[in-house]
Amino acid sequence: MRAVIAKAVEKGIAIEIQAGSTFPRPKFLRLAKEMGAKFSFGTNNFDPTPKDLSRWLEAITWLDLKGEDIWSPKCLK
Repeated sequence: MRAVIAKAVEKGIAIEIQAGSTFPRPKFLRLAKEMGAKFSFGTNNFDPTPKDLSRWLEAITWLDLKGEDIWSPKCLK
């Protein structure tokens, strides 16, 4: 996990928190935050069916995500 997260941090690649999925797991997400990763939110929606977005809100809460933790173009080096 550390190697994947370290490479994402080095390259400025966000860790995506999926709606309606348990991946990535909370342990991975907590470690990613500790290592300075940025996060994004996605649905992997391949059809018009709306997804449950509650996992996003849960992750924001248990990771205590702030604006600076969210990936944006200004994060690029």
